[in-house]
Amino acid sequence: MTRKNPAACAKDPALWLTEGDRDARREAVRVCVEECTMRRECAKTAEELGANYGIWAGFNLATSPGQRGLRKLLGVEKPSTVRHCACGRQIASQYANAVMCTPCAQGLRDIAPVRAHLKQLLETMSQTEIAARAQISPGAVNKMLSADRPYVKGKIADRLFAIKPDAVAEAGAI
Repeated sequence: MTRKNPAACAKDPALWLTEGDRDARREAVRVCVEECTMRRECAKTAEELGANYGIWAGFNLATSPGQRGLRKLLGVEKPSTVRHCACGRQIASQYANAVMCTPCAQGLRDIAPVRAHLKQLLETMSQTEIAARAQISPGAVNKMLSADRPYVKGKIADRLFAIKPDAVAEAGAI
């Protein structure tokens, strides 16, 4: 690709697209930074084209530091990539390799289905009986029923879901 400008790169565009020759890349960067009057326009063109290789505006766009430098020169923020956890929540992490949302990473679950299950169990059992079967305190059952808690520990949710409403009714009938 040839660039349409009177800059130094117009004389020998291959020098700016050299990938293997470290000395050639350094020379291209030096010429861009020290001699070129078209740096900003070059940076805008690279950004518009989504260039990800070669020397543009004095930055090696085949590298992350080069891409950051180009964005900084233009005053452009890094494009945001929205990622979602398997549970469906958005991952809000400063770490690019995060694969889980914070609640999932901490072993928490949404309380809404647990609360609905508790209410179903309460039709045939007391809070004390539920707590005893789930091996948790009656106070924990009471707290889960309040509306201010968004999450519950996964182990507690599993214990509560192990109590089947139908089994409770059948056990009482025997």
